[in-house]
Amino acid sequence: MSYDFHGPFNGALDQYTGHNAALKPDPNEPEATMAVNDFNVEAAANLFLMNGVPKSKINVGLAFYGRGYGGVAPVSETGANDGLYSTYTGPAGVGTWEKGSFDFWDLNANYINKNGYTKHVDSLAGVPYLFNPAK
Repeated sequence: MSYDFHGPFNGALDQYTGHNAALKPDPNEPEATMAVNDFNVEAAANLFLMNGVPKSKINVGLAFYGRGYGGVAPVSETGANDGLYSTYTGPAGVGTWEKGSFDFWDLNANYINKNGYTKHVDSLAGVPYLFNPAK
C-alpha cells in the first residue's frame, strides 16, 4: 500500500494541505523537494522496481478514502482559493471513522459537490479533492 503520503498529521513534511495518494508529483506543492518528488504513487512504484521487485509483483491499488484538514487558510501558498496547499490547524472536526478520515461512500453521499463542498481536480497530480471555505 502506498497511500497516506500527506494528511493532517502536522509533521515536518505536512505543513500544508496535500494529497494522501497523488498519482504523480505536482511541482506547485510547497513542501520540501523530497516530499514533492517522492510522495506519490508513481515514485513509490518506481522505488520498488529500482530495488529489484519484479513488475509482476507490484499491484497499484486505489485509496477509497480521503483525509480531511481543519482550519484551512482561505488562500493557499499558490494564491488559489481552493484549499490546496494551504496551511491548516489539524484534522477536520468530523470524519467517517475518526476525525479527518472519510470513506468514499461517505464522501459520495455527503460531500462531493454537496453541503458547500466543491470538487476540484489537480490535473498534475491526477487527484480529485474537495474544499468548503466555510468548513
